[in-house]
Amino acid sequence: MGLFNFLKSKIKAEEDAPTAPPIIEGIILLEDEYMVHWTSVLQELRDVWGCTVGEPLGIQEFTWFVEVDGYKIGIASHSTPFQQEGLQKAIPYSYFWDNAAQEVKSHRAHIVLCILHTGINPFRENMIFTKVVATVLRHTRSIGFFLPARWLLRNKKSYLEVADQIAGGFFPLFNWILFVGIPDKTTNNNSYYTVGLSDFNKKEIEVDGSLQPTRDLSEVIIEATWYVLSRDEVLKDGESITLPGGSVDIEVSKPALFMLDRDTVKLLC
Repeated sequence: MGLFNFLKSKIKAEEDAPTAPPIIEGIILLEDEYMVHWTSVLQELRDVWGCTVGEPLGIQEFTWFVEVDGYKIGIASHSTPFQQEGLQKAIPYSYFWDNAAQEVKSHRAHIVLCILHTGINPFRENMIFTKVVATVLRHTRSIGFFLPARWLLRNKKSYLEVADQIAGGFFPLFNWILFVGIPDKTTNNNSYYTVGLSDFNKKEIEVDGSLQPTRDLSEVIIEATWYVLSRDEVLKDGESITLPGGSVDIEVSKPALFMLDRDTVKLLC
């Protein structure tokens, strides 16, 4: 059984259980087949991030688990490129990665990272996962990171820059949430969407068909997302939200974006 398939089968067994919790899964894209020095990774998690790290448990030569701050992290090194269609579909939305199409095509191997038994405290779980991802990126000849469930693709430099903001007391919003801007040059109706808030037990946020410029809409939706996550707020239909730019009315309705499959919070601006 291949390394990636082994870890996926382990995950599927967890998911099939009646009370199974979800997982967070991401992919480190590697320049070559060189594998990470895991002792250095575990040391950085302890010394730099202040995490409590257990002893790793090996299942196969390149597949193992380790407990970090009470959560089981699954790791599988794979000596071939990551061949999932979603990776190519995410490239148009990789706003922080110039030349993403060419550079992603050049990767030669990958590492699957998972944090298991999540869903209890999404904020804390995503924070731990970001620390693990950043540490593995730092200790590999890697080019970037892909979070398939959120269509989130970041190059190594931008991911690490955002992750390092944790030390300053900020949370790494742009490593967690994808913000999609869609301008309509024909009607001048512009739209903006989030992808990833549902993983925090929040409704995704949309601005659909606004006459405001996309730059203004991006500020509004980023501020709204920050508000929801930092305050652990639930936005409800008919309410309004007070942001730095003023008050914005809210509507909860079916999504306009194809990526989303549940009711979303519409910012009426």
